[in-house]
Amino acid sequence: IPGAWRIWINGELRGSAGRIGKTRRATKPQYLIEFFEITPVDSRIEIVIEYANFHDYRASITQSPTLSSRRPFEISFFYNNFFLMLINGAFLFLFVYFMILYILDRSYKENLYFALFVFCLLFRQIIMGQEMMSIVMHPVPWRLKFAIWHIMIPMQLLTFNNFIHSLFPRESRPEVGRVLFWFAMIYAVFCLVTPASIFARTLSIPQAV
Repeated sequence: IPGAWRIWINGELRGSAGRIGKTRRATKPQYLIEFFEITPVDSRIEIVIEYANFHDYRASITQSPTLSSRRPFEISFFYNNFFLMLINGAFLFLFVYFMILYILDRSYKENLYFALFVFCLLFRQIIMGQEMMSIVMHPVPWRLKFAIWHIMIPMQLLTFNNFIHSLFPRESRPEVGRVLFWFAMIYAVFCLVTPASIFARTLSIPQAV
Protein backbone atom coordinates (compact mmCIF):
# COMPACT_ATOMS: atom_id res chain seq x y z
CA ILE A 1 0.00 0.00 0.00
CA PRO A 2 1.65 3.29 -1.04
CA GLY A 3 1.39 5.20 2.20
CA ALA A 4 2.93 6.02 5.57
CA TRP A 5 1.18 5.31 8.84
CA ARG A 6 1.39 5.19 12.62
CA ILE A 7 -1.03 3.55 15.03
CA TRP A 8 -1.67 4.23 18.71
CA ILE A 9 -3.71 1.86 20.88
CA ASN A 10 -4.83 3.29 24.20
CA GLY A 11 -2.22 6.03 23.91
CA GLU A 12 0.68 3.62 23.18
CA LEU A 13 2.49 3.81 19.83
CA ARG A 14 2.30 0.22 18.55
CA GLY A 15 3.63 0.44 14.99
CA SER A 16 4.63 2.61 12.05
CA ALA A 17 5.76 2.48 8.44
CA GLY A 18 7.54 5.16 6.46
CA ARG A 19 7.64 8.83 7.45
CA ILE A 20 4.44 10.87 7.72
CA GLY A 21 4.39 14.45 6.50
CA LYS A 22 1.90 17.10 5.49
CA THR A 23 3.30 17.32 1.93
CA ARG A 24 4.55 14.90 -0.71
CA ARG A 25 8.16 15.94 -0.11
CA ALA A 26 7.91 15.51 3.65
CA THR A 27 6.27 12.07 3.39
CA LYS A 28 8.22 8.87 2.79
CA PRO A 29 5.87 5.94 2.06
CA GLN A 30 6.61 2.30 2.77
CA TYR A 31 4.74 -0.90 1.95
CA LEU A 32 4.06 -2.87 5.13
CA ILE A 33 1.14 -4.96 6.39
CA GLU A 34 1.12 -5.56 10.15
CA PHE A 35 -1.19 -7.07 12.73
CA PHE A 36 -1.64 -5.96 16.33
CA GLU A 37 -3.23 -7.85 19.19
CA ILE A 38 -5.40 -5.67 21.41
CA THR A 39 -5.92 -6.65 25.03
CA PRO A 40 -8.69 -4.45 26.48
CA VAL A 41 -8.14 -3.23 30.03
CA ASP A 42 -11.67 -1.83 30.35
CA SER A 43 -14.82 -1.45 28.28
CA ARG A 44 -13.30 1.18 25.96
CA ILE A 45 -10.46 0.92 23.43
CA GLU A 46 -9.00 4.02 21.78
CA ILE A 47 -7.40 3.45 18.38
CA VAL A 48 -5.74 6.41 16.63
CA ILE A 49 -4.30 6.04 13.13
CA GLU A 50 -2.22 8.70 11.40
CA TYR A 51 -2.00 8.16 7.66
CA ALA A 52 -0.44 9.98 4.69
CA ASN A 53 -0.74 8.95 1.04
CA PHE A 54 0.46 11.52 -1.47
CA HIS A 55 2.22 9.10 -3.84
CA ASP A 56 -0.69 7.05 -5.14
CA TYR A 57 -2.84 8.89 -7.67
CA ARG A 58 -6.03 7.94 -5.78
CA ALA A 59 -4.60 9.45 -2.57
CA SER A 60 -6.78 7.47 -0.20
CA ILE A 61 -6.55 4.56 2.22
CA THR A 62 -6.27 1.66 -0.21
CA GLN A 63 -7.19 -0.94 2.41
CA SER A 64 -9.02 0.20 5.51
CA PRO A 65 -7.86 -1.13 8.89
CA THR A 66 -9.80 -4.22 9.96
CA LEU A 67 -10.87 -5.26 13.46
CA SER A 68 -11.52 -8.92 14.17
CA SER A 69 -11.62 -11.39 17.01
CA ARG A 70 -8.73 -13.84 17.16
CA ARG A 71 -10.30 -17.03 15.80
CA PRO A 72 -11.84 -15.61 12.57
CA PHE A 73 -8.62 -13.69 11.96
CA GLU A 74 -6.43 -16.79 12.34
CA ILE A 75 -8.64 -18.77 9.95
CA SER A 76 -8.64 -15.97 7.37
CA PHE A 77 -4.89 -15.38 7.71
CA PHE A 78 -4.11 -19.09 7.33
CA TYR A 79 -6.23 -19.65 4.23
CA ASN A 80 -5.18 -16.43 2.49
CA ASN A 81 -1.47 -17.02 3.04
CA PHE A 82 -1.63 -20.77 2.47
CA PHE A 83 -3.21 -20.21 -0.95
CA LEU A 84 -0.66 -17.54 -1.91
CA MET A 85 2.31 -19.51 -0.62
CA LEU A 86 1.04 -22.54 -2.56
CA ILE A 87 0.99 -20.46 -5.75
CA ASN A 88 4.45 -19.03 -5.01
CA GLY A 89 5.76 -22.52 -4.31
CA ALA A 90 4.41 -23.73 -7.66
CA PHE A 91 6.04 -20.76 -9.44
CA LEU A 92 9.35 -21.45 -7.67
CA PHE A 93 9.21 -25.15 -8.59
CA LEU A 94 8.51 -24.36 -12.25
CA PHE A 95 11.30 -21.78 -12.37
CA VAL A 96 13.90 -24.17 -10.90
CA TYR A 97 12.67 -27.11 -12.99
CA PHE A 98 12.83 -25.32 -16.36
CA MET A 99 16.14 -23.64 -15.50
CA ILE A 100 17.62 -27.09 -14.81
CA LEU A 101 16.26 -28.33 -18.16
CA TYR A 102 17.88 -25.37 -19.91
CA ILE A 103 21.22 -25.87 -18.14
CA LEU A 104 21.23 -29.55 -19.12
CA ASP A 105 20.49 -28.75 -22.78
CA ARG A 106 21.00 -25.13 -23.81
CA SER A 107 19.75 -25.70 -27.34
CA TYR A 108 16.17 -25.57 -26.03
CA LYS A 109 15.78 -21.83 -25.44
CA GLU A 110 12.07 -22.21 -24.73
CA ASN A 111 12.96 -23.70 -21.33
CA LEU A 112 14.94 -20.55 -20.45
CA TYR A 113 12.21 -18.16 -21.59
CA PHE A 114 9.48 -20.05 -19.75
CA ALA A 115 11.61 -20.08 -16.58
CA LEU A 116 12.08 -16.30 -16.87
CA PHE A 117 8.34 -15.83 -17.47
CA VAL A 118 7.53 -17.75 -14.30
CA PHE A 119 10.22 -15.80 -12.41
CA CYS A 120 8.53 -12.51 -13.40
CA LEU A 121 5.24 -13.79 -12.00
CA LEU A 122 6.92 -14.98 -8.80
CA PHE A 123 9.01 -11.84 -8.30
CA ARG A 124 6.02 -9.53 -8.77
CA GLN A 125 4.08 -11.52 -6.20
CA ILE A 126 6.93 -11.46 -3.69
CA ILE A 127 7.87 -7.79 -4.05
CA MET A 128 4.35 -6.42 -3.40
CA GLY A 129 1.43 -8.72 -3.03
CA GLN A 130 1.61 -10.94 0.00
CA GLU A 131 1.09 -10.24 3.68
CA MET A 132 3.98 -12.25 5.12
CA MET A 133 6.47 -11.19 2.43
CA SER A 134 5.64 -7.50 3.02
CA ILE A 135 7.37 -7.83 6.40
CA VAL A 136 10.39 -9.66 4.91
CA MET A 137 10.74 -7.12 2.06
CA HIS A 138 10.17 -4.11 4.35
CA PRO A 139 13.81 -2.85 4.24
CA VAL A 140 13.66 -2.45 0.43
CA PRO A 141 12.69 1.16 -0.47
CA TRP A 142 9.01 1.39 -1.34
CA ARG A 143 9.65 3.51 -4.45
CA LEU A 144 11.87 0.79 -5.94
CA LYS A 145 9.41 -2.00 -5.06
CA PHE A 146 6.48 -0.13 -6.56
CA ALA A 147 8.40 0.56 -9.80
CA ILE A 148 9.52 -3.08 -10.15
CA TRP A 149 5.95 -4.23 -9.50
CA HIS A 150 4.87 -2.22 -12.58
CA ILE A 151 7.87 -3.15 -14.73
CA MET A 152 7.31 -6.89 -14.30
CA ILE A 153 4.09 -6.76 -16.38
CA PRO A 154 5.77 -5.91 -19.74
CA MET A 155 8.63 -8.25 -18.81
CA GLN A 156 6.06 -11.06 -18.53
CA LEU A 157 4.83 -10.15 -22.03
CA LEU A 158 8.36 -10.15 -23.43
CA THR A 159 9.48 -13.45 -21.90
CA PHE A 160 6.25 -15.25 -22.82
CA ASN A 161 6.44 -14.00 -26.39
CA ASN A 162 10.04 -15.27 -26.63
CA PHE A 163 8.84 -18.61 -25.27
CA ILE A 164 6.17 -18.83 -28.00
CA HIS A 165 8.63 -17.74 -30.69
CA SER A 166 11.13 -20.43 -29.60
CA LEU A 167 8.45 -23.11 -29.86
CA PHE A 168 6.95 -21.88 -33.14
CA PRO A 169 9.58 -19.83 -35.00
CA ARG A 170 7.80 -20.09 -38.36
CA GLU A 171 4.31 -19.30 -37.11
CA SER A 172 5.28 -16.31 -34.91
CA ARG A 173 6.58 -12.98 -36.17
CA PRO A 174 9.91 -11.64 -34.81
CA GLU A 175 8.61 -8.07 -35.20
CA VAL A 176 6.26 -8.67 -32.26
CA GLY A 177 9.23 -9.53 -30.05
CA ARG A 178 11.10 -6.37 -31.08
CA VAL A 179 8.06 -4.19 -30.37
CA LEU A 180 7.57 -5.80 -26.96
CA PHE A 181 11.28 -5.45 -26.16
CA TRP A 182 11.33 -1.71 -26.81
CA PHE A 183 7.99 -1.27 -25.05
CA ALA A 184 9.34 -3.07 -21.97
CA MET A 185 12.58 -1.05 -21.97
CA ILE A 186 10.85 2.33 -22.43
CA TYR A 187 8.24 1.54 -19.78
CA ALA A 188 10.96 0.39 -17.35
CA VAL A 189 12.87 3.66 -17.76
CA PHE A 190 9.61 5.61 -17.44
CA CYS A 191 8.77 3.91 -14.12
CA LEU A 192 12.28 4.39 -12.74
CA VAL A 193 12.57 8.13 -13.48
CA THR A 194 9.02 9.46 -12.98
CA PRO A 195 7.24 10.01 -9.65
CA ALA A 196 5.13 7.13 -8.37
CA SER A 197 1.94 9.19 -8.58
CA ILE A 198 2.54 9.51 -12.36
CA PHE A 199 3.56 5.99 -13.35
CA ALA A 200 0.85 4.52 -11.09
CA ARG A 201 -1.70 6.04 -13.48
CA THR A 202 -0.24 4.05 -16.41
CA LEU A 203 -0.78 0.55 -15.00
CA SER A 204 -3.67 -0.08 -17.42
CA ILE A 205 -1.35 0.42 -20.44
CA PRO A 206 0.87 -2.69 -20.01
CA GLN A 207 -2.17 -4.63 -18.81
CA ALA A 208 -4.00 -3.73 -22.04
CA VAL A 209 -0.94 -4.60 -24.15
